[in-house]
Amino acid sequence: MSRSYHSREARWLGAVSLTMVVLGTIALSGCSRPYLFMRTINEEESRYVRFQARYGEGQDGVALKFAHPVVLGEPEWAHLLDNIVIQEQKKLLAPGAAQPALRSAFDEDGRRYLAKHLAEGFQKARPDEWVVFYLSHPREPGVVEIDSGGFFIEEERLHFIVANYRQPVSMAFIREQIWNDPLRPAGDSFYDVIPQDHQTLQTVRRKDLTQSLLKQVSDLSIDYSAQLNDDVSGDGETVGRSIEDRMRILKRLRDRDLISEEQFRMKRERLLERL
Repeated sequence: MSRSYHSREARWLGAVSLTMVVLGTIALSGCSRPYLFMRTINEEESRYVRFQARYGEGQDGVALKFAHPVVLGEPEWAHLLDNIVIQEQKKLLAPGAAQPALRSAFDEDGRRYLAKHLAEGFQKARPDEWVVFYLSHPREPGVVEIDSGGFFIEEERLHFIVANYRQPVSMAFIREQIWNDPLRPAGDSFYDVIPQDHQTLQTVRRKDLTQSLLKQVSDLSIDYSAQLNDDVSGDGETVGRSIEDRMRILKRLRDRDLISEEQFRMKRERLLERL
């Protein structure tokens, strides 16, 4: 065979190899996206709470072991949600404006809705499942504000991943994108989560959520037993929980061995003294 023939054959094999590498890279990059498996807890026209299992990209269902299922009642969830506090970013305000006020992240209706279905969901959640949510609020004609994110429990700490908070959305495909993957941030953040007692906050890069090495999400970690313990003791700053709610929370803490029988009796007596 001539040298030119071998040269053409080598170039052809080189081109084929390069094509295979490119196609393989594209295939692998497509496969790197997590596969989402959803189960519905409750779904309405503008909001839902679901289970979401994420497989691939660091979210292997066998390796991921959350502390689920967990039994917490609606009063406990309402209290925990009431203590998630946000603040508008000052950089968005006019120069010289006062520091924005702190406020609860969820209004009363959203808090009731989430508390009810988080209580149900975490009693049924598997160790590889997040409990995710989507809340849509009308803003103006053609524009909605969307809250979305997820919760999981690891080693007696509740984690709240804030993907989108009051995210203004006018385009239907972005709304659909958040609806289908509520743990994926859709744009810039306009609010900061402000950690309270028994809470720590960190911003983390999670490519499995953001699909980007640059974007970050907020992870609020809550020592939920300590926060609920404060509430039933009357030591925390949160108000609005009735004595009956506190008694129910106190009994659940004892039943789950989060407090001793002696602590239960002492705290119960303290609550009864207020009647």
